[in-house]
Amino acid sequence: MDIGIKHQSLGVMAYKILKDLILNNTLKSGEKIKQEKMAVQLGISRIPLRHALTMLENDGLVISYPQKGFYVKEVTEDELSDILDIRAVIESISIFKLAEILSKEIKERLLEFLNDFEKAFKEKDVQKYYDLDRKFHHYIVEATSNGILKKVSDMSSIQVLRYSKGFELDMETSFNHHKKIVDYLFDNKAREASELLNFHFKRVKELFKRK
Repeated sequence: MDIGIKHQSLGVMAYKILKDLILNNTLKSGEKIKQEKMAVQLGISRIPLRHALTMLENDGLVISYPQKGFYVKEVTEDELSDILDIRAVIESISIFKLAEILSKEIKERLLEFLNDFEKAFKEKDVQKYYDLDRKFHHYIVEATSNGILKKVSDMSSIQVLRYSKGFELDMETSFNHHKKIVDYLFDNKAREASELLNFHFKRVKELFKRK
């Protein structure tokens, strides 16, 4: 195997592992990533590790300082608020695009989400509901098949996921919002669905401030 390809492959592997460590808060905000120690733990050399760290920096998960190294990037409440504003715009655009291509397959998937939401809500399974919530919002963008929207969405969702560990959802309000958004889409009322989606994100921002 070509050495460059091998390093790149190991770098991708290290990227995925480090990303999970950051998202599950094993590597905490502001913490320095000790490269020699981390390379030993992952069983790789410094070259693929630096490749992984560069990828994480592009994701906005780490930040590098000259002569100091890489640190897990801290996310402020103001930055999170800006990210949620961006997500609201992305998903609002996606809602209008979905309304134009609303196929039987997309309708069935949205109904599956609502059924799963309702089940998690009735069982008071917060973790399951939160996972569904994340997948639902991801699907709204993904179903448009718009690569640019998806790329921007993926970048912003990483930061939201990271900040929201331990975040307590208002499941009842969230479920009602999701159901109404889907109802509006099915009734060809994209504008109303978009307006509710924006209100939904505004409420999420308020809840984050109370966290």
